[in-house]
Parts: sequence; structure tokens; C-alpha cells
Amino acid sequence: MKSLKKCNIPLLIAAVLALALFLVGTFYDKSISETFWDKYQLDIPWFTIIITLLGPLVTNAFGSFAGWSLFFAQTNLKKKLANFFKFLGIFGICGIAFFAYTSGTEFAEVIPQNDPRVVAGLKVLVFLLVTGTNIGMFFVVRKCYKKLDQHNLFWSALTMLAIIVLIACANEVIKYLASRPRPRIVFPGEEAYREWWQWKPFYGFKVSESKSFISGHSSNAASVTILFVLTMSLTKFSEKKYSAYICFTIGALYAFVVSLSRVFAIAHFMSDISGGMLFSFVLSMIICRLMLFIQKKVEDKAPTSN
Repeated sequence: MKSLKKCNIPLLIAAVLALALFLVGTFYDKSISETFWDKYQLDIPWFTIIITLLGPLVTNAFGSFAGWSLFFAQTNLKKKLANFFKFLGIFGICGIAFFAYTSGTEFAEVIPQNDPRVVAGLKVLVFLLVTGTNIGMFFVVRKCYKKLDQHNLFWSALTMLAIIVLIACANEVIKYLASRPRPRIVFPGEEAYREWWQWKPFYGFKVSESKSFISGHSSNAASVTILFVLTMSLTKFSEKKYSAYICFTIGALYAFVVSLSRVFAIAHFMSDISGGMLFSFVLSMIICRLMLFIQKKVEDKAPTSN
């Protein structure tokens, strides 16, 4: 958890870059996406489809790690409270796995020719990848958790789970409030183009493809920058001088690649992905600061309660 304090400057740089892309999108959203529509329409390159799939799978991997860590971590909490956190870990794994599956199968909708057999096969593949990741993480955490600092493991896992769940829930709320149509239904003429600030609350319930702002893939990918730092803080790698910076940089690069793939896939406008990243960077750090505050309060009270 302490590694997060070293990420203030890298986080600021990443947020500024996301803000710059957001401003570009605000002025050139339609022209940028129209360029990709003219080039690809729905014949999306396979590398873009793979990157799109990578987003939810990586988020699921971190969520599974956090959930199983919360399940196995030994705490000084009372039995009922400790069992509650174990249940929370399992519940979190199931919820994030469902999110990863639904987000991962989204790319099946833009497969060239939309062959039903190919789409069905890809959905099965996503299910197997999500399930396999969760089973694999179970054995990894079960084998290694005793070697880790249990106190740090508990708080890091709880923070990771909170980041993933809260960001995913906030994404959905904003999506339905904004109800912005995606580029892939704007350019065929199914919906009229709207700027990101022209919200049409709850219209997304009527037209499922009107959930473009903000990009869920982008905001969840951006949260990986913090999740990666938290995960590495549990290993000996965190003892190296620039470990937090290295982890954050890798996570940020991953976030930008996944986010830009959503523009290539004609699933989002530039302001959707940059707004998602900016939102995630800010919310992730707020959650981390809040969890650090709660952790300190709990630790301060611990000696007096014994």
C-alpha cells in the first residue's frame, strides 16, 4: 500500500495525457471515428479484436487475485467479520467474472461476416479463458499466500477489489445517464451523432448501443495502473528503488493501448476513451487514499481493543 504514495507524479502525468486526448476528442470526435469507419466499417482488424478481449481478461485476473487473496488472508478480525470478507472475496470473483465475460463477448458482435458459429465459438472461448483464469489464480494464491505479509495482503486485496467494483459500477451509471450512441450505429445512420456533454438520461435502456460515454474498457484498463502497483507491492520487487514507477508506467501504457483499440474498433469516440481513463485515474487514487485512511484508523484502534 505504501508504494502508492510514490505514484503521485506518474499519475499526474498520465492524467494530463488523458486530459489532452479528451480535449482533442471534444473538438474532433466525429472526424476521427468517421476516418476509421470509412477504413474498416465493421471489418475490424484481428489485432484490435484481440486487444479488446485482453482488457476485460486482465481486469478479471487482478479481480480474481484480489478475491482469492481476501478469501485466504489471515486477519485479526473477529470470526464473523473475517468470514464476511471471505464471502466478499468470493462474491467479488463471481461479479468480476460476469463483467469480464459480458465485456469480452462484446467483440464477437463485430466479427467479419458475423458468422453465428464463429460468434458462438468465441463466446465459449471467452468463458473458458475467464474460468481458467479464476481457477489458475486460486492455485497461485493458495500456494503463495502464506509467504506474504498477511496484513499487507488483506488491505491490498480489499483495495484492489474496491477499485474494480466501484469503477465498474460507476461506469454503468454514467453510461446510462449519458446514453451516447456508439460510432458504429451513428455512421450507418441508426442514431444521430451527439457530443459527449449532450446527455440523454436512461435512453440507453431503450437502445443498448447508446452507451458510448464513458468507455468501460478504458476506465477498467486504466485502473490496472494502480492494481499492478498494489500487486507488486506484495513481492520483493517492491524493494527496488524505482519499482512503483516501473509498474505504473507498464500499467499506463497498457491502459492507453487498450483504450485506443476501442476507437479502432469503432466502439467509442476519442472523448469516451480519454474520459474513461481520466475518470479511472482520479477515482482509483481517491479510493486508495480512502482505504489508506481507513487502514490507519483501524490500526490506531487495534491496540486499545486488546
